[in-house]
Amino acid sequence: MNKLATKILAILTILIIMVLIITALIFGKTNRPGGAHDIKHIDKATISINGLSRDVTLPFKIKNQDSGTKISVSFLVMPEDDNVLCVKSNYAPFDVSIENNVLVSYSENNCPFYMIDPPTSLFNVVIPESEEPLKVTINYSFPKTRSTLTINAPMLSNSAGILTYHTKKYAGTIIFAIILMSIAFFMIVIYFSLRKVSEETKIILWLGLFNLSVGLWLVGENDFSLFLVHNPVIIYLFTFTGLFTMIIFLTLFVRRLVRFKNPKICTFIVTIMLIADFLALALQLTGIFMLSSAARIIDILTILSLSFLTGQIFYEGFFDGNKNAAKLFPPIAVLFTASVAEVINYVFSLTIKNTILFQIGIFIFMVFITITGIQFISEIFSLKQNEKELEFEVKLMKMQISQREKEQLKQLKMQEHFSNERHDLRHKLEILKNYGEKQDFEKLCEYIDSMTENLNDCFDTRYCSNDAVNAVVCQYASIAEKNGIKLTISLDVPTHSEKISDIDLCVIFGNLLENAIEACNAMEKGEKFIKLISNHHLSNLIITMDNSFNGVFIKKNGVIISSKDDSVGLGVSSV
Repeated sequence: MNKLATKILAILTILIIMVLIITALIFGKTNRPGGAHDIKHIDKATISINGLSRDVTLPFKIKNQDSGTKISVSFLVMPEDDNVLCVKSNYAPFDVSIENNVLVSYSENNCPFYMIDPPTSLFNVVIPESEEPLKVTINYSFPKTRSTLTINAPMLSNSAGILTYHTKKYAGTIIFAIILMSIAFFMIVIYFSLRKVSEETKIILWLGLFNLSVGLWLVGENDFSLFLVHNPVIIYLFTFTGLFTMIIFLTLFVRRLVRFKNPKICTFIVTIMLIADFLALALQLTGIFMLSSAARIIDILTILSLSFLTGQIFYEGFFDGNKNAAKLFPPIAVLFTASVAEVINYVFSLTIKNTILFQIGIFIFMVFITITGIQFISEIFSLKQNEKELEFEVKLMKMQISQREKEQLKQLKMQEHFSNERHDLRHKLEILKNYGEKQDFEKLCEYIDSMTENLNDCFDTRYCSNDAVNAVVCQYASIAEKNGIKLTISLDVPTHSEKISDIDLCVIFGNLLENAIEACNAMEKGEKFIKLISNHHLSNLIITMDNSFNGVFIKKNGVIISSKDDSVGLGVSSV
């Protein structure tokens, strides 16, 4: 695991520890010694429906009643100091009265216009002081959008006791949800930081949004959230937003990670779920159909989508040789199994705590995927580094080609010059002979100098015997001279070496000269110079580079940082 992956893992670990500490502090506050009383569940009550009464044990389910049917639940309580009665509604309007005094009233009139039935909520009803048992009556109206009304057992304790009970019961779910959402926001921030680096970083976005949707669903699926956020409509929207979108983000993440040979199934899943979600939202906002009523349909579509997705991953992983699919199959199979088990648990009202099976599946899935995601981020940076190095090598090759073209032009020019010189040679020799006979040595020397200068123009500078390195050095030397930089270059580079390739040599000399030229150009005053020397001795190539600069540099952990960004420069790392 490289340094980047280690840093990301460390940040995630710190994030999770902080969430655990904060949650522990909250839990400790709600569970102070002497603060919370014991919980008493009111599980015996009398229920009256349409004038017919009977004694029941709570929780109790009432099915297939007409919308608005009045249902009365009554029982006796013995008041104690600071006692409150915690009562839960289940998508049904209700009011709570004690000795015929209405203390709480809750209906769709307390909610936005698009809510046909009021979402589930919790109410702590203060019990009046009395030395005698008090009669409590809860009057429900059968919901408009559901075929079953569950009457939960009210709880009797003080406020601290009620809060402590819910904290103990749902703390694990809340902690897990907060961790998932914290990781989600962290991943989304990473995506927006890296989105220009590579298109593949979208995998981080989809994974982050999947974590966020699962976290929102878990927050909405437990009663403790109603104590944290005193707005049942918000909790209701959290629940079904998370439930309806998680399979979409999971599918987009899997498609990007696995790179299916046939992505049509993923496209189909996303399209169907988007249409279903849009219709459900439109019907909710127009007050025609509740999201809670559409949940059963969405559950079926989600399970079907997950089964198709798991099947395709299995097929491509073990029959088409897709290594990413083979790696992803075990955790996706666990998630699929947990999802099916959770639906069975919910539909058949098994005794297993709601969402716990799905939480286990999500936990196993997320541990694997988090590690995979960190490795993926590391690979993106590694590929980007390789891409930059390849771009630089291409740049060097272009320089070599350009230099070779210049050399060919020089050779053509030299051939033309020699052709002309052969034609004019007899005349020039006559001139030289004439100056010699006249003993006009000054003009003789001037004429010889002019001939020499014309001859030198036909030859290019040769810095070393290695053609590839010489081409790169010539190119940068030309750039340096144009920028008024004094050059001193003395190179002894072997024509061929078995220990290092010409490409690597070009990268070394090219980066050294490029960095030196940039450093000189950053100077506002002083002499600009570059001194590059190399010696080949006992199978070792020794290179020294000296150049002027403005005196400013940044060092971190003993490493010089690039002036272009807060990282080790590509040139330095390549050398």
